[in-house]
Amino acid sequence: MAGIFIVGCQRSGTSALYDALSSHPNLIQQSSQDKRPKGTQKELWFFQEFFRGRDASPHRPHFPSEIDSEFQQRFARMVDGFCQDRYAVGKNRWISGHPRDALYIDQILPLFAEGDIHVLYLVRHPQEVAWSSINAPWAGNLSWLARLKEARRAARHWGQFGANAIAARDGRLGPNVKLVWHRDLLINPEAAMRGILEHVGEDYDERVVSAITKTTNSSFKEKTDSQAKLLQRADEIARHKLFCAAVTSEVADYMTEFGFEDYGSRSKMGGLYNALSPVWSKKNAS
Repeated sequence: MAGIFIVGCQRSGTSALYDALSSHPNLIQQSSQDKRPKGTQKELWFFQEFFRGRDASPHRPHFPSEIDSEFQQRFARMVDGFCQDRYAVGKNRWISGHPRDALYIDQILPLFAEGDIHVLYLVRHPQEVAWSSINAPWAGNLSWLARLKEARRAARHWGQFGANAIAARDGRLGPNVKLVWHRDLLINPEAAMRGILEHVGEDYDERVVSAITKTTNSSFKEKTDSQAKLLQRADEIARHKLFCAAVTSEVADYMTEFGFEDYGSRSKMGGLYNALSPVWSKKNAS
C-alpha cells in the first residue's frame, strides 16, 4: 500500500494535517483528535537514521549506489510491512508525519517506485512559524531578549527547509510531491482537503475537514471567518517589529522567493514598545 509522508518545518501544520487525515477510513487508525491509540506514532524515524547529516552519514552504505526497480520493490515492501505493523493498526495505508523528512525528501523519493509513496510538503509564513514557536506551551516565560533569540533560531530552522520547499513548488521533486500552503488549510479547508485527498488517491470524506477545522479554530481566541483569522494573526505579529526584523534577517531571500509579506512593515507606531513587552499572546499560538 502506498504510504504518505507529511513533511515541512515544525509549527507548519504537520500534526494538524496528520490528525485530519487519520480520521479518513482508509488511513492510519486514530481514536480521536486529541489522543492516538497506544502503539501508533506520528513520526516515522526510520529515515532519520539513514539520512541524518545528509552529506556524511555512517548509515548511507546501507543503500546501494545505484537503485534499480528490484531494489525499489523490495525496499517498499520492507517499509510497508514495518509501517503496517507499527503505524497502520488495521487500516489500509500508513502515514509518516515526521517534519524533518522534508530535509531528505529528495533522497527518500528515489528509494520508492513512482506511486508507492505520496508526499505532502507544508509551507507556512516564517514569521508565523517563529511566532508559534516562541508562544508554544513549552517555550516558558522567557524574557523579551530570549524570545528574540528563539525567533532567530526558529527562522534559521525554517531556512533549512527552504530549498526543498522551492523544489516542491516548482515540481522538481516529481508528481508525487504536493506543496500544501498552511493558509489554505485555514482559509478554505474543504477545498484544501479535497485537493490533498485527490493527490494521495483517496475519496473525499467530510470527517477530514471537520478534523482540520477543529484544529485550526482552536488556535484563536475568537471564532471569526477564515480570512479574518489570518488578518488577526498578522496584525498581532506586526505589532512586534523587533521580532519581525529578527526573523526577516534570517530568511529574507526565502520570504521574497515565496512572496511572503514582512508583517513588521505594517506597524508604524509602538513597534519597539510591543517588541520589548514581556507579555506575548500565548493564546494566539498554534
